[in-house]
Amino acid sequence: MERTLLLFVTALLFSPEAAQRGGIGKYQGKRVGCFQCDADFTFNAEKYAHNHSCLAGPSDPKERERGIAQCSQNSRYCLAEVTRLNGVLTSFSRKCAESCELNCIQSGYAMDTEICTYCCESFAYCAENRNKIDNLHRGVN
Repeated sequence: MERTLLLFVTALLFSPEAAQRGGIGKYQGKRVGCFQCDADFTFNAEKYAHNHSCLAGPSDPKERERGIAQCSQNSRYCLAEVTRLNGVLTSFSRKCAESCELNCIQSGYAMDTEICTYCCESFAYCAENRNKIDNLHRGVN
């Protein structure tokens, strides 16, 4: 009897309905691993280089593996955030995120700032993908 009750309770906790309610089964599956870095190319920070390790990732395959951090159990996404000032790349960062929404936010007058967020669920080296943003603006999935 106890075994039957235990199996029943376990089945309830890990049911799809429990996951939708935010139960124990909410974040089932493999933890995401993300390459985490920051590059700041503003005036006196770092000099821009197209092969900067944050932009391109380490070239050595062993370094690429070592650079991937295991995210917390609640993190479901690798996130890349790209900032441009008047179209010029000023900062780039990659990190783990619990939630993520693909978007670009533009602001400013004469000094236009654009901050774009890109989301990946399985690719550790999440990066800028202008096609996704263009499709989002056109309403194409």
